[in-house]
Amino acid sequence: MDTIELSSKLIKFKSITPDNTGSIDYIQKILKKKKFNCHMLESGTSKIKNLYASFKGGEGPNLCFAGHTDVVPPGDLKKWRTNPFEPQITNGLNLKKKRLIIV
Repeated sequence: MDTIELSSKLIKFKSITPDNTGSIDYIQKILKKKKFNCHMLESGTSKIKNLYASFKGGEGPNLCFAGHTDVVPPGDLKKWRTNPFEPQITNGLNLKKKRLIIV
């Protein structure tokens, strides 16, 4: 999947804590297709979901990436120049297609 396409899909999720609106399930689906072992974790009274995914590709050390899928509340959307959950390429920006390789 193209990095711009993937980023655009992830931006569209209105994932404001504690509701990830399906973003974690979407990421898990992509990683499972790439043979990652995925484990959903829930924490706190709000049952906030987190995803732990691992890939066994040899005898070497484990590499871990940590991140989050939630954002701070955007406030009044009328005060935004553009909708923060609708990705846009503006000002005539010409981006060459690049590939995101998930091992």
